Amino acid sequence: MGGWISSKVAIEIPERLHSILYVAPGFNFLQYYFGIFYEKLPPEQKKDLDDGKIVYFKDLFLRKDFAVESVKHHINMKEKIPIKVPIRILHGMLDRDAPYKVSLDLLPQFESTDVDLFLRKSGKHHMLEPSDLAWMTSLLGELVQKYPLNK
Repeated sequence: MGGWISSKVAIEIPERLHSILYVAPGFNFLQYYFGIFYEKLPPEQKKDLDDGKIVYFKDLFLRKDFAVESVKHHINMKEKIPIKVPIRILHGMLDRDAPYKVSLDLLPQFESTDVDLFLRKSGKHHMLEPSDLAWMTSLLGELVQKYPLNK
C-alpha cells in the first residue's frame, strides 16, 4: 500500500520529488482482494461486513466501506503514470502479498525513462533482512550521488 500512497502523493506534488524507491509496490488492490476474502467468509461474517462492522480474517482486518472508498484513489493504469523522476523498484521473488510480476507490469507505465527494477531471489514482501536494508540504503545513496540534491 505504501507504493500506491506514495505514488498518489508524487502525482500531486511532483515539484517536491527527487526520486522514488519502491519496495514491492502494488496499486489499486484493496477492493479486488476484499472481494476474494469476502467470498471465503462464513455467512455471519459477510453479514457483519455488510452491516458496516469490521471483521478479522486470517491476519487482516476487513472493512467494506474502506475497500469501496479505495476506488476513488485508484491510479489510472490505462494511461502513463505521470511520475518523471528516477525510480528504483525492489521486489522479492518470494513475495506472497504482491507477486513480482506486478513490478514487471509497472515498468512501462511510468512517464520516467529512468526506471530500474531489481529482483531478489530470496526476498519476501517487506524486505526487512539486514542485507535488504543495506541494499536499500545503497540504492538511495546512488540516487543522491547520481542526482545531487539542489538547495
